[in-house]
Amino acid sequence: MARALVIGYGNPSRCDDGFGWKFAESLRQICSSKEAEILHCHQLVPELAEAISKARVVIFVDAKSNGEPGTTDVQTIKSARGNRSNTHHLDPAALLALSETLYGVNPESLLVTVAGKEFEHGDELSPAVAAAMPAALGQVRNIISIVCDSAGDHVFAS
Repeated sequence: MARALVIGYGNPSRCDDGFGWKFAESLRQICSSKEAEILHCHQLVPELAEAISKARVVIFVDAKSNGEPGTTDVQTIKSARGNRSNTHHLDPAALLALSETLYGVNPESLLVTVAGKEFEHGDELSPAVAAAMPAALGQVRNIISIVCDSAGDHVFAS
């Protein structure tokens, strides 16, 4: 079982919306499978709840449409049981709630986002988002290292 699960999501055919997908591919190059399970997908779906239930920490990675392009944000995500607006596409909080409901597990979780600029058809990241990739990879790599080194119950301060 991987101690950390990284889920990069978005549409790689929509320029910056593909950040999460490309992030996951890049992270695979610098992170061992013993440290983290790394997935990429177009959207968060209920089938991910099982993988989430097996992780100590889950890190969701996505692009967002608001903010200064290339700006990275990291925030803690908490389970949100009441958020069930669409059973085929979930947000991270609803997916955590589903893992808790089905498997009794609600791991610590983070959402790492980068503000995008271009969301039109295309497979290239905008220059600002591409420039943000190395720093975001470094942040997540450091988080995974903390998870692997941590022997306590909680990885992040509440």
